[in-house]
Amino acid sequence: MKGRQTTMTILMADDDEDDCMLIREALAESRLQNHLNIVTDGEELMDYSYHRGAYTNPQLAPRPGFILLD
Repeated sequence: MKGRQTTMTILMADDDEDDCMLIREALAESRLQNHLNIVTDGEELMDYSYHRGAYTNPQLAPRPGFILLD
């Protein structure tokens, strides 16, 4: 599978804006084509995971392939 690039959604749960900025910069520098979604607390993480509240549209809140927790 050489040369094949896959992308995944990364979901990050963190309330520290500096940490979020560091992750955004690291992903940009690595030139990965992953999409990063950030939630600020556990309740918002559960809403995202179960498509509740602001995350009812699965196209705006796709299933993450990787979750980073604070």
